[in-house]
Amino acid sequence: LDLYLWNATGDRLLDASTDTGEHETVRAGQSGLQLLEVVAYRGASNYLLVVGHDPIPGIQSGLRLSAEFVSGEVVLERRTSAQADALSAGRSSSAEAAAPRSGRPELLRLWADGVARTQAATSHRPAVLERVDDVALRRRLETLLAIKSLRSAPSVVYAQPNFRVLPQTVPDDPFYPLQWHYPMIDLPAAWNLGAGDGVTVAVLDTGVLADHPDLAGQLLPGYDFVRSVDAAGDGDGVDPYPLDPGPGEGGGAAPFHGTHVAGTVAAAAYNGAGTAGVAYRARVLPVRVLGVSGGSSYDIMQGVRFAAGLENDSGITVPPVDVINLSLGRRGPCWPGEQAAFDAARRAGVTIVAAAGNDAIDAADAFPASCRNVIAVGAVDPDRAPTSYSNFGAAVDVYAPGGSSADGDGDGYRDGVLSLMGTLDPDGAIRYGYAFRHGTSMASPHVAGVVALMKSLNPALTPDDVDRLLSAGALTDPDGIINARRASFAALDPLQSPAVEPRPRAAPAALNFGSAFNYAEVRVTASCAATELELAAAAPWLRLDGVAAASDGTSTVAVTVDRGMLAAGTYSDAIAIGCAGRYVEVPVILQVIPAPFDADAGHLHVLLIDADSGALVRRTEARASAGRYVFEFDGVAAGRYRLAAGTDADNDGAICDAGESCGRYRNAAGDPILIVDGHQSGVEFGVGHRVSITGRSAGLEGSVPRGASGRSGGSLPD
Repeated sequence: LDLYLWNATGDRLLDASTDTGEHETVRAGQSGLQLLEVVAYRGASNYLLVVGHDPIPGIQSGLRLSAEFVSGEVVLERRTSAQADALSAGRSSSAEAAAPRSGRPELLRLWADGVARTQAATSHRPAVLERVDDVALRRRLETLLAIKSLRSAPSVVYAQPNFRVLPQTVPDDPFYPLQWHYPMIDLPAAWNLGAGDGVTVAVLDTGVLADHPDLAGQLLPGYDFVRSVDAAGDGDGVDPYPLDPGPGEGGGAAPFHGTHVAGTVAAAAYNGAGTAGVAYRARVLPVRVLGVSGGSSYDIMQGVRFAAGLENDSGITVPPVDVINLSLGRRGPCWPGEQAAFDAARRAGVTIVAAAGNDAIDAADAFPASCRNVIAVGAVDPDRAPTSYSNFGAAVDVYAPGGSSADGDGDGYRDGVLSLMGTLDPDGAIRYGYAFRHGTSMASPHVAGVVALMKSLNPALTPDDVDRLLSAGALTDPDGIINARRASFAALDPLQSPAVEPRPRAAPAALNFGSAFNYAEVRVTASCAATELELAAAAPWLRLDGVAAASDGTSTVAVTVDRGMLAAGTYSDAIAIGCAGRYVEVPVILQVIPAPFDADAGHLHVLLIDADSGALVRRTEARASAGRYVFEFDGVAAGRYRLAAGTDADNDGAICDAGESCGRYRNAAGDPILIVDGHQSGVEFGVGHRVSITGRSAGLEGSVPRGASGRSGGSLPD
């Protein structure tokens, strides 16, 4: 199923989500009447449509039409012929055949001179395409549908859009002569131990001003991976010259952004002019992946592979760098091709540092902060407070100075981060200088520079070591801000760092009580015992009814909602679960339906199950009447039982699938066991639609098992 958002008259497409997974999400960008349409791409399915609730951070919520990607281009990786043959039994594909490229991503162009180059672009054309009159918009939608088709091909490992990526910066221009951000991270004390000797940091950005005096002797030969001539702004595409041409005709989003970032990493020091970099004796490998109008995810993937010494489109391999800095990003999840590039770089021994993003959202919904094997850096202001623009959340690993546009100390200069810059004279000549900018782009190179200091003090330090020390708090102050002095000492003796105290993990990652449920449980994995967990719920209608220890070492938190406190409407909040000062948040949503309401949850199957053996004892069916279902079982022996009811809308023999109605009995104390000793009447419990918000636990990368559905055999969903 795909999800489409139209204007009120249904003749202008506003957004679409065409993924192949369980979740599709569109966002209304404006107020007013709009139309939501669910379209069956193939076949049929039951579904649940939730309106008015933000997606849970980190969920890959669809191939979105509103995302920034290159129309007509697909990033994919093909399997070898043997792999494809092993998977192709009973399957067919319309993807064009091509030789695999040794596990490397490749760029597939769908059209050449207006003609489809692959049948995947046209093999399945939903009727909705014919309703999109705008040619450019239709091409974007066709690109997403081609990706959807390619994903079903046995020969394809993954297929994804070629996303456009922009520098993560908030442009700022006043010159400011003091680098207040270095004392904040205790950098002068770290320089007493080392300054980055023998370490190389790759700056994947807009390129550099190679002739800037403060970069003299600091640069290694790099590469320019910006393929699009129009986006590059330097007159050609991929080439060995990673020079930053400055703003284009329309004005670049962040002119000389890469030079500013490179200066923070490793601008020369003790040269009688300018500023100093964090690791001023390190060398910078400039890799241009952003043009004057941004870049694409494919170009970035090639840049990552180049910096890590892996095979890439340049045909050139260099020794892998020690650290990669990515002061760039976009909204949206980390896609397989991007994750594969980071994983490969990690295996090559490279530590990857990236800006968390400047959208003031949960970083779990931002690339590359949401990727595994990436250290995501948020920004703080001169008062050590997280900035208003910085992304946040559990995906942010560390904070560093990013600055702000304010003048907090009243000296007449905005409080940004000072580094190298250039300006264009009217005749096109470049004038070298310095400028203040603020953003997570400015915070990230502080951390990349600190990792370079660590690596120079201990060349044997691995990315795993850096992660372990960071998780243990050995590289930061108590408020989570990077501390160069502590990091340097930790690098000298990493085995003496404190033990890691991981963040608690919670499953499910979110709770949806719908319009009927009042009780739910959250399973918590933490180093704290059940009695030591810290629980908090800000909303007065949310109640945490205690914690129970499980035999597997986890803890179960009981959560109850009090609907009597709420008027009709949709409500959302969160509960916080902490261990040793580290917390995980679990979002909560529910709907309150106006009374009276003759609810109909569908044709219900009601199951009576032996609580001890799990065997199905009785089964009956029930239909709604005035919002209530009446059921009964005859000849039930005295004993302990569980009760459940649900629909089987997809006729698969299982109740309580996502999108189906579901409910189970609990008494007033929350006990799911029904004690039968003679005739029992008035046994009541609520039934509502079951929402599968997420397949991953909060605070934990990767998937977690879904609850088992209640089948005719008698098992119940957890």
